[in-house]
Formats: sequence, C-alpha cells, structure tokens
Amino acid sequence: MLLSVVVPAYNEERDIRTTLKRILAVFRKHEIKGEIIVVDSSSTDRTREIVRDVIAAHKNVKLFVQHGGKAKAVKLGLKKSKGRIIGFIDSDGEFPPESIPRFLDVLKKFDVAIARRANKRREKQRAIATRIFNTFFSNFLLSLPFRDTQAGMKFFRRAVFEKVKSKLEEKNWAFDVEFLFYSKKCGFSIVEVDVEYGASKGKSKVSFSTVLDLLRASCRLFLERFSGK
Repeated sequence: MLLSVVVPAYNEERDIRTTLKRILAVFRKHEIKGEIIVVDSSSTDRTREIVRDVIAAHKNVKLFVQHGGKAKAVKLGLKKSKGRIIGFIDSDGEFPPESIPRFLDVLKKFDVAIARRANKRREKQRAIATRIFNTFFSNFLLSLPFRDTQAGMKFFRRAVFEKVKSKLEEKNWAFDVEFLFYSKKCGFSIVEVDVEYGASKGKSKVSFSTVLDLLRASCRLFLERFSGK
C-alpha cells in the first residue's frame, strides 16, 4: 500500500463526511492505493456515526476511538497504518486533500513534507499564536527553519516515524514541533509545501493554554538540543 492518511477527529459532524469524500476522490482520480484511518477522540456528536456510514461504502476507511487529544489520536493512527507513505490531515477541511499528490511527489526526494499556509485566511487568534510560536519558540529556540510548524497536514516516509516514534512524548498541540525536532535531529530531510488554506467556520480550539503547552514543550526540547542526548 502506498499511502495511509490519518484523520484525527473530535466533534466534527459538520465536516467529516465531506473531508473523507474529498480524500477518497483524490485516491480515485490519481489512482492512489491508500487507506484512511479516522481516530475519534471520544466525540459527543454524530462524528462516529457519520464515519461508520462512509465505511459501509468504502472498505479502505477505518475507525478507531481513543480517549485523549489530537496528538494521541495521530500517533494511534500512524501505528495502525500500513502505507509506505504515512501522515495526517485535519478533519475540518481547512487543508485541501487535493494537495496530497503534490506531497507524494516531493516525498520522492525528501523524507518529510509539511504544509505551509500560502494565504492569510485564518482566525486572528490562531494567526497571532502561530506567529509567536514559529518566530520565537520554533525558529529561535529549536532552530527549526519553518514558517508553519503547526499546520495540520504532514506526510512522511514510514522510516521517519519508525525512527522517532519512541521519542514522542507530547499529548497535545506540541506534538507537531516535537515530531519535526526529532526528525531533523535524526538527519531526515524536511520540506514545506505551499497549500491554500480555508479557515474553518467552527470555533477555534487554540487558546492561551495552547501557547503555554507549546512553550513548555519548546523549553524541554531546547534543553535536550544542547544536552548531547
């Protein structure tokens, strides 16, 4: 199997069906042999019911349920995946599944491909949090030369995840930067791919606690960066 797409979800009844159909359409159009792994973080709405409805018509869509945040959902999905190329995309449709073939193309030369929002359409609160984190925490403290470490669309060769998975400790928003930190530290090549970003109409999950979580994780990784571990 070429590709495994993990879709972490929590209370996404409004968007999940459309997102899954868009991914499946990409598989058909580009003749990609792939699977979709939805990991639901104990949603309280109809998310799981909708996913099961999609599964009834598409055997390459799978559903797992876990109790925890996005990072835990993504890691579970990656561990259950079978593709040579694996990765994840947000379930709310903000990042276009139609860009997946471009990621597969660049992964012929690079080990990790991460989305970079090419347009400015995003909630003000999220934009400020992202700018603060990427400028100071990610670029300065961790020497990660990327503009958008928190973008919810990343794909990589299976060998990358197998190498770094034992090092991944974060359970919340800091998972992305932790994954990139260890991928870079292990010598894997990373490239950013510009994508058109459509801001979600739902309520942003970014909060002040998100920034604190990112700060804590960045400080931990910063100390490890110079510890020689």
